[in-house]
Amino acid sequence: MIIIDTSIWVDHFRRPLKAMQELIAEGQIALHPYVYGELLLGGLPTKGVAAKQLLKLERSPVASASEAAAFIEWAELAGTGIGYVDSHLLVSAKLSAGASVFTRDRRLREQAERLAVAYIP
Repeated sequence: MIIIDTSIWVDHFRRPLKAMQELIAEGQIALHPYVYGELLLGGLPTKGVAAKQLLKLERSPVASASEAAAFIEWAELAGTGIGYVDSHLLVSAKLSAGASVFTRDRRLREQAERLAVAYIP
């Protein structure tokens, strides 16, 4: 399972990425609900084709607030420059055996690499 960060989705919606098309066709992508929310807030039409297709994707696990807080402390994420949603993507990847995070965000990618959950195409 590959958890796709908002940055990749935005790029893909602007200009379809071949790598994303292949991952979608192979059923390898998981949608994190917080990423879906960010996309909706960023202008993804709620009644458009893209929104409906996103909802058909597998869902990544969602950590509770206390699980996320414990993970942030355990993984020493404070002060790394990533946001709360980013930390949730990392903990989701850790909760799913073999899962990874695909992002173009430099700070998130650095933490995903450090935690051995980075997807690198």
